[in-house]
Amino acid sequence: MKKIATLTIACLFLSSYSDAQTFTDDFESYNTTTYLGIQSGPWRTWSSTTGGGAEDVYVVTTDNHTTAGSKSIYFSSTSATGGPQDVVLPFNATPITSGQLAFSSWFKVPSGKTAYFNFQGNATMGNQYVFECFMRGGYIDIFEGSNAVVSGTYPFDTWFQININANLTTTNWELFLNSVSLGTWAPTINSAFAIDYFPADDTASFWVDDVSYTYTPAVGISEITANNQAFFIQPNPATNNSNLSFDLKAESVVEIAVYGIDGALVSKKDYGKLSGKQLLSVETTDFSPGMYFVNLIVDGKTSVQKLIKQ
Repeated sequence: MKKIATLTIACLFLSSYSDAQTFTDDFESYNTTTYLGIQSGPWRTWSSTTGGGAEDVYVVTTDNHTTAGSKSIYFSSTSATGGPQDVVLPFNATPITSGQLAFSSWFKVPSGKTAYFNFQGNATMGNQYVFECFMRGGYIDIFEGSNAVVSGTYPFDTWFQININANLTTTNWELFLNSVSLGTWAPTINSAFAIDYFPADDTASFWVDDVSYTYTPAVGISEITANNQAFFIQPNPATNNSNLSFDLKAESVVEIAVYGIDGALVSKKDYGKLSGKQLLSVETTDFSPGMYFVNLIVDGKTSVQKLIKQ
């Protein structure tokens, strides 16, 4: 099943946004006898906007992460230079250069095999490699060119989750594996257009499932000042609850939405019209430990901050 929240598929690829947008795909809605790109509008291949052919993949039932499902996509190569599979998922019609992008994907890599993906910075594939992620011999490395900027380990023969959380406004990117941070970096190319899954050599063999992302557009400084959306979260880290404090210069419609690290909506509350100084509580008792993104939405404009639940 694939879902796009907030906007339809047609609207997802417009170049301007006012609210957070979420895409998820667990591949359960596709058949196994037609290429993925042919069946799905968002998915494509390196050289084709519609997919199909040797670069594309079939949905398989040989393994999967989704508890209630049976499907995933599988990548492998017998070539020393990798390929020919080369599958791309754009985040937008134009490169994202500000705001918050939270990307999640589940992987399974057999012992002795490798996996790989990269982020592309613009619509011309191969023109801008924002980073490359190599999974080899139990080690995961984020490379910018020949420099490893973040490194860690991953498990063999079991599903694990990779998250890339990119604050493009502050140029702060972070890699998580199974909700544990492996480190942050400030990319030389601070842009995100698409993810590219590619079996990079003849040892490549991996499954991919439950792919998702949430993009929260940035609010301009003038808009924040005008709407006074700057806010504070205390305590942070939180145990049972945190409070959002902010001051509204004029009566405004206020919502608070909390998203998990995988981009899933955890909670949302509409407070209606408010004005003046506010102290609103976010109940976190039932949240699992980890990182969350708190969205304060004032008259349709969104400000985002991280919240850690202990």
